[in-house]
Amino acid sequence: MFSTVLIIIRTIQRQTQAARRTERARFSQPQNQELERKLKEEQAKNEFLKKLDQLERMCLPDNQNIDKPQ
Repeated sequence: MFSTVLIIIRTIQRQTQAARRTERARFSQPQNQELERKLKEEQAKNEFLKKLDQLERMCLPDNQNIDKPQ
């Protein structure tokens, strides 16, 4: 009788843990997607700024070109 109660308790614990894992996975997936979207936006913005900086450096007169060593 006592062992049956222990088995039932252990089964309930396993089911509860599985439900928690499922719930965490379900809630974390949209958060991960949002973080991935923000990361891609940030990377695109950084790439754009890098290209803009290169263009600005190309357009500077020779005496103001900061890429050339003094």
